[in-house]
Amino acid sequence: DLEIAEWDWEDYALEDRPEPVDQVAIYRNHGVDLFRKGEYQMAIVEFNKVLNANPDDNIALAYSHKSHYQLAMDFYAKKDYLGARDQFKASLRYTEDCYKCNVYIRKSEDLYKERHYKKGMRFFNDEQLNKAIKEWELVRLMDPDYKKVNEFINKAKTLLKKIEELKKSQKG
Repeated sequence: DLEIAEWDWEDYALEDRPEPVDQVAIYRNHGVDLFRKGEYQMAIVEFNKVLNANPDDNIALAYSHKSHYQLAMDFYAKKDYLGARDQFKASLRYTEDCYKCNVYIRKSEDLYKERHYKKGMRFFNDEQLNKAIKEWELVRLMDPDYKKVNEFINKAKTLLKKIEELKKSQKG
């Protein structure tokens, strides 16, 4: 009986079985491939899988930083300044000493505020007061002290109130 048991074991040991799969390496390599193709959002998903299993994986950390940075630059080029800012901030989670990230965060916020401030001014000049107020409120949410945004919001609201009063007095 002992001889049969040994023989069965040897036969079993010699059978071809697949090597264990390193799933983390597969995710990492897939992420790198996606990054090289410019598919940054999908690459981030793969690198997150790697970092969930191994939070200190240097390759996944570096490529996560690069992926968020490239995504941020894409948003910035499309003038989606809040999207860019958020991706630059995400990039900083992986590389805290990214000087360019901090510069672009400030630039993104400044351009966002200026764009909506000017848009508000155009609406105000076209007597579209509600639209002007909405634009300026976007600015005020980010920076209540930006230029004279509070003053302009109050002025537009006062004008709206006067217009409403005039309409009511003409009806009555």
